[in-house]
Amino acid sequence: TVAIAEAVTWTLLITGMLLKYVANAGSLPVLIGGSIHGLVFISYALTAALVGVNQRWKVGQIVFAVVTAIVPYATIPFDRWLDRHGRLEGEWHREATDDPADRTWVRRLLRWFLNHPVVLGVLLVVAIAVIMTTLLIVGRQKPADWPAHLPATFLPDEELPETQPATAAPRSHGPLLGLITLLHHTHAPTLLLACDTPLLSPELLQELLAAHRPDSLATIATTDQGPEPLLAIYTPALLPTLERMHKENRRALHPLIHLPNVDHFRIPTEHLPELLNLNTPADLQKAAQFLHPPPKTQ
Repeated sequence: TVAIAEAVTWTLLITGMLLKYVANAGSLPVLIGGSIHGLVFISYALTAALVGVNQRWKVGQIVFAVVTAIVPYATIPFDRWLDRHGRLEGEWHREATDDPADRTWVRRLLRWFLNHPVVLGVLLVVAIAVIMTTLLIVGRQKPADWPAHLPATFLPDEELPETQPATAAPRSHGPLLGLITLLHHTHAPTLLLACDTPLLSPELLQELLAAHRPDSLATIATTDQGPEPLLAIYTPALLPTLERMHKENRRALHPLIHLPNVDHFRIPTEHLPELLNLNTPADLQKAAQFLHPPPKTQ
């Protein structure tokens, strides 16, 4: 039954959490177990609602049936209790009876769907898809003023254990935790850029991508002033190092340039002005001068 399947997926989710937090296996086991558990949880909740209405349960009983799915393995004893007390006996009610409950709009709607099973099946599939999609984007903080025509996916930062004392002042995770989150979700070499460098040209990025070797841990852009770790390509093979850095409260990405098998990409001189960081009105003025230089006098 769905109740047993829901309990089994609890085992998958708990196993995934143990692999992530005890065996340091990353977020993939939780992602797999959590996705399967979420799918079965939604299916169980919808099934409980349909069965509850069909069996004329009280609203509180239907709510309690859904709540049992939140408690690990509680659906199995609840399912057995329903069976022992005859709460699951009988067929689906496709025709109205003399019971006053059959005259309610909820019961009439259920009968209509039961007599149109294809429509009911399609509706359930759509409902599960919509709910799963909604749950997957919960926590992704998309700015309220983000342009609607620009497609983008916003991911919550990975929840890694904090190592600083509880009495210490809150520290910024910097870009490190964002990079860890990114590599956990992409599972592939990924281009990392700073949000305040909008002048980077496609030509420069193409040169960086072309310089990246398939077997390197990362390819980081450099200048005479040092590395530019927010203009780089990082691979999932670097995740153990990044997570160890986070655990040790080492948040700076610059030291990565000294790791073995991390390549350096020397930024060509003509592209150096593109590294301008735009954070203040003065920076914006500099960017305007770069994009629209005054005409040369002869």
